[in-house]
Amino acid sequence: MASNEFSEAARKILLKVGAAIVREASQPPPDGAPVKSGHLRKNITMDTSKLANFQVTIGVKSGTPYAEYVHEGTGIYGKHKTPIVPKKKKAVNFPI
Repeated sequence: MASNEFSEAARKILLKVGAAIVREASQPPPDGAPVKSGHLRKNITMDTSKLANFQVTIGVKSGTPYAEYVHEGTGIYGKHKTPIVPKKKKAVNFPI
């Protein structure tokens, strides 16, 4: 296989894999993004601007600042591993 043919085949594979990841991440729970408004799911994208260098980036568009917290977690499950504690009262109240 010629180098040019190999490069084109590799780019096609990257596009297929990237599209599959976006599709899976956009699915409803338990496999994909949680849904309250649907805004987060609609903003999961694939950037192919560096496809010539064999790179695709899967991410969330700006305008969804809470995406990191949904993905990484908060409190003991977040990046700082600190519990969520009340600041003024004895307990935290999460309305359901």
